[in-house]
Amino acid sequence: MLANSESAPGGETFAQKFSKYKSYGIEYKEQKNSSIDNVYYNGELVKLFVDENKCGGAFSFESADGGDIVVHTTYDKNNKLNGVEKQ
Repeated sequence: MLANSESAPGGETFAQKFSKYKSYGIEYKEQKNSSIDNVYYNGELVKLFVDENKCGGAFSFESADGGDIVVHTTYDKNNKLNGVEKQ
């Protein structure tokens, strides 16, 4: 799913959804009264963010302003989020 609107799947806002990735360098920035939202990885604009867990769950987000990098999540053998990597 590619998305950029106010609500993420599951009824959370994108700000809530992205909060769990903050400690791994991911930052979600929304512009008030606009559908122009972007994701950054260590300050660099992300073209595409992908979170695919080992149980088959998937979430992706494409920044409205483009970007040059693709980042994806990494999980340990117990399907616990343990990082984010640049592809």
